[in-house]
Formats: sequence, C-alpha cells, structure tokens
Amino acid sequence: MSRIAYLVNRYPETSLAAIGREIRGVLAAGIDVCRFAHRPSDQPILSPIDMEEAAATHYLATSGIFSLLGAFLRQTICRPLRMMRASGQLRVMLRAGSANVGHLLLACRLVEYLKAARVDYLHVHFAMSSAVVAMLTRLLGGPPWTLTVHGPEEFDAERAKTFASVVRAASATVAVSEWAAGFIARIDTQDGRVPRVVRMGVDSDYLSAPAAIDPSGPILCIARLDRRKGHDVLLAALALIPRDRRNFQVELIGDGPLRHELESAVARRGFSTFVRFRGWISQHEVLSRLDACRCLVMPSLAEGLPVVLMEAFARARPVIATSVGGITELVTHRVNGLVVPAGDAVELSRAVLEIVGATSVQLFEWGYRGRLSIESEYVSSRNAQALAAVWKGLGA
Repeated sequence: MSRIAYLVNRYPETSLAAIGREIRGVLAAGIDVCRFAHRPSDQPILSPIDMEEAAATHYLATSGIFSLLGAFLRQTICRPLRMMRASGQLRVMLRAGSANVGHLLLACRLVEYLKAARVDYLHVHFAMSSAVVAMLTRLLGGPPWTLTVHGPEEFDAERAKTFASVVRAASATVAVSEWAAGFIARIDTQDGRVPRVVRMGVDSDYLSAPAAIDPSGPILCIARLDRRKGHDVLLAALALIPRDRRNFQVELIGDGPLRHELESAVARRGFSTFVRFRGWISQHEVLSRLDACRCLVMPSLAEGLPVVLMEAFARARPVIATSVGGITELVTHRVNGLVVPAGDAVELSRAVLEIVGATSVQLFEWGYRGRLSIESEYVSSRNAQALAAVWKGLGA
C-alpha cells in the first residue's frame, strides 16, 4: 500500500478535528496521504496544525469553472462509455439539478488528480455529497473507494436513496459506532458485506495526565449552533433552575446559523451574566477549557457519536448527554455521566443541578471512568491502524 487520498466536503474544520487526527494516524502507520476537499471551510482556521492541513489540501471547486469544464470535456472525449455510465448512475440515483451536475464536474477533476498522484484508494467521510463524488470518480476510472459513515444526517429519509447507492458502490464501508453500523447493515449489498466499526478518537495531547476538577469551573457546551444540537432545550432547562441556585457559569463554544437567535434568547431570559458565547476556538483552547470545566453538556436532539464527548472523557470530565444515536455506547448513566431524554428540559435541569451539587471528587470519579473507555477504544492512532487493515484487506 503506497498512497491513500481523503475526500471531505470542507476541510479542515474545527468540528472535524478527529478526521485530522485520523489522517495523522494513517501517516504514522507509514501510508502516504493526499488530501482533497470540495472547498475550504467557512469556519475560521485557528491552529497551526489546521493551517498546515489547509495548505496540504487540494480544493476541487475553487479551481474555476473553466478548469472543471475542461476536465469534463477530456473525460467525455477520452472515455465516453465511462462518462455515459457515470451520468446514467447520477440520473438513476438523484433528481436532476445543478448540484448533481456539480458532483460530476468535481469527479472529472478528481479522477485526473488521483491518476496523476497514483493513488491506490480513495477514502471518504460521510455518506453525502463527497461519497457521490467518490462513486462517480470510480465509474470514470478512478481507484476503489471506502466510506466512513457517521450519522445522523446521512440517515435522513430524504437521503435514503443516496445512502443506499453509495453504500453499495463503496468497496468497503465502516461505521464510527455500532448504531451507525446498524443502518449500514440494513442495505442489501448483494455480496453479504458486514460493516466494520472503526471509531474516531483522540490523540496523545488529550491523553496526557488529567487535571483535578475545579468545583467552581463552568459547564461547557461545545457544538455548532444549529437546531439539532438542542441549545434551546438547554436554555429552557436553565430557566427551570431557581435563581438562587444559578451559582455557576455556562460556556457555549461554537458558532452557526442560530447564534443571533440564541443570543437574543439569552438576553431575553436574563442569562447574560452566566451564559457566555465563546465562538469557535482552537483545539488547544478546547483542551484548556475542558481542563478548566466541571462538566460537558450535550443536549442534542440528533447525533451520531460526538467526538467532543471523547475529548471530555479523555480529560476525565463527566458529561451530560442525550440518549440519541450512538451516545449510549460511550456514556453510561451514573457511571461516567448522566443520560437524559432528548428534548426534555425538566430532566436536563435536574441533571445540571446534580452536577452542580456534586463534589469535585465525585465528578472526577465519573470522568475518569470515561477516560478508561477512551483509552480502550477511542485512540486515533490505533483506530487509524484498524482503518489501514481495511484497505490492506481489499488489496490496496
């Protein structure tokens, strides 16, 4: 095995830090990696590592329409039968539209890059637009490709046809959780393939010795500010806590389309003194804020298996999380944190009060049990080796 290419829609991103760790783990395993993305991230690039990753990434959509059209014409003239098959697959799988034409244009450009770089396998995260591009790239003569499935967006009903098509087309499909593997297993691949679980994880920075918990530290929520993450449920839960018991700080780390709405809600509820918006911060700052906190809260309405839970556990911090997606594979109620029903502000408020009333020793005991599970299954370097074994098994 000599060279693997990664394809992601936008890369690097603060919220995709675990993919960067995986890539570095693959490199450490002695495999050369080429990085491709549709376009640069719209999140700020805050760390030197992400700056290096951005500099090493080839962006397909930013090469210009004439470059993409030129690649399309070359593929049409030189490989007309392959172009017919790719176009036919696109028509069968997706509704006609400019976005789907864009997928084909990106695939035409990507297949040229991959051939020039002598790439053995293409690997894609998320069974969405990048997976469609990878499938078309293969039909145009590109290398075999593999897919990591996360959820939950990939499992939305309106994407069911695309999800089934890309899972069948991939040479191998892996999942980041048993929950996600269950969705893959429902697809009839005709060759009886069984999805393998290859988890995301943390690196040695997060696995250094954890600090003791400051019982006056803030409660953190680290997530993109969008509807699925349940920030409005968190604010409703905080409103149920009596004023004389709000002797703690809540920090919302991240940004997104709901920021203005959430800031207005915080001001309207009179929470401005103890709920703070921090925006996106670097991975170094995430680690620092986790060390300073007493707990991480994830009030999500829908999730796969959030990497930030792994990061919090790696720093021996307990978590409050909802029972959605693959979260309960990692978080066990009253063992390493608290699990509440999604969308239930009452139960979430009770969980917050339990954390606020706990001693630093109790919190650290829960958090350290979480750390032991991370050391066992969620270390990026070991999981990168497991992914390399998938490629090796396919003959890369």
